[in-house]
Amino acid sequence: MALLELLPLCRVDVFPSLLALARPSSITAPTSSKEAALHVVGLPEFVEAVSIMTSLSIEPCVGLIQSLDSVRDVVASEFWALLARLIVTFVYLWIHGGLGGETWAARMCFSLANLAYAGATVAYFLWLWNRDSGTRTGNHEGSKGHHNDQNAEKGDLEDVGLSMLRLDAAQQLWGGSYRPIAGMSQLSIQARLPWCYLSLEVILETARREVLLLLQFFRESCLRLLLTEGEHFALASMNSATAVGQYNVVGNLGSLAARLVFRVWETACFAKWSRDAAAGREGEAVALLIVMLRVSSYFGATVLLLGPPMSEVVLLGLFSHRWATPEMVRALQLYCYQLPLMGWYGLLDAFVRATASPHTLVIVQKVLVAQTALYLIVCFVALRLHWAADAAVGLIVANGVSTGLRCLGALWLVMKGRGVLKSEEKKHTLLRPSDLLAVFDWRITLVWTCLFAFTRYATYTATTTTPGVVSAILAFPVLLAAVLRWDADIPTLKHLLLRG
Repeated sequence: MALLELLPLCRVDVFPSLLALARPSSITAPTSSKEAALHVVGLPEFVEAVSIMTSLSIEPCVGLIQSLDSVRDVVASEFWALLARLIVTFVYLWIHGGLGGETWAARMCFSLANLAYAGATVAYFLWLWNRDSGTRTGNHEGSKGHHNDQNAEKGDLEDVGLSMLRLDAAQQLWGGSYRPIAGMSQLSIQARLPWCYLSLEVILETARREVLLLLQFFRESCLRLLLTEGEHFALASMNSATAVGQYNVVGNLGSLAARLVFRVWETACFAKWSRDAAAGREGEAVALLIVMLRVSSYFGATVLLLGPPMSEVVLLGLFSHRWATPEMVRALQLYCYQLPLMGWYGLLDAFVRATASPHTLVIVQKVLVAQTALYLIVCFVALRLHWAADAAVGLIVANGVSTGLRCLGALWLVMKGRGVLKSEEKKHTLLRPSDLLAVFDWRITLVWTCLFAFTRYATYTATTTTPGVVSAILAFPVLLAAVLRWDADIPTLKHLLLRG
């Protein structure tokens, strides 16, 4: 806080909108002693820092579960965490009777909600860490006569895998003093907490041995942060807090699909592609990529049909008339057009990272540096020169163009064969243009084009939102019927779902 107060004296103005919220001198004095006791300067920021540290503390367990291909547990964790955040937000608003138009109350509400999100994630993975796998394993053993043996064995390995990893780690850390026991109820507190398995010597040795790799991961994480959140920095530094809030509302609604759908796909496919690359199964990796691109295209086509016509209805239902302004509706509609690109880029980027050679990863990072710098420059210049009447709409367009360029770059790497099998010897083309065209069936594409034109005509020629909403609702079952009728992989997907 003291540093933020001294920066303007040195004629350094960085993120003025954020400084206006964080500097103690800019906060309105409380009107009563009770408010003075509650409105502690910096408390929301402190709670937010605690929530971030809490999330980071359980991140290794999340990575361990993902490495075991337990997608169901990852989805369940996200569900309970989002539910906890929603409940805490509603409880805070109910206790305080709303936010009252105060920035401190809004920051405190969202900080507590994020803390609840982190706490729910930690609680779920602690329960998962200490769960007795005997019951589920027994169920799998009893069902081997009715289901596929390979699928049942996979379920056994997933359940036993976590307990076996925990047992191996305990024996390596504590040696002969640790004896395996039958039930989890008899475990000590030391064995129940995953943080007790940490060894400072092992951490230092691993960090020393992999320092270059860790630095590369850190640089790439920072670049991806700037590339995905660069528009937030630009808005905070050159626009009002209202513009930041409008953009965050649209971004949070759109990111629900990224968190609940895209991240699950990317995590599961990344693990599968990594194993295929290690085993030299290039055909299986590319076949899965084509199937997932097709599934992502179907999801994006559905979003394009339903999203823009129903944007105003969604904003009215979730945020009332205050946020359902024409500018907000237009911004949410534009964000819907960006979601299909986000789905494709996530899959292509996961494929490249899972199968790329070290030389290719260096190229990817250099391209990422150039894209990040160019994107930040465009965001700041667009806001400074007022290229768009609405700042949020302009940044959404810039973000969509940036996502499309990144998608083309990842697709170029895949089609050039530079990112497969982590080998410099195999650089032949694995994904041909004909394979990419196979993602789209011409009959399904024709049906979707007609439905898209129908929904846009009903939306933009009517004076109310009802015709657009009705047209979108009617178009969805037609698209679904076309996919079920003409997609050749639907029977295989049905078989996998029924078997799972």
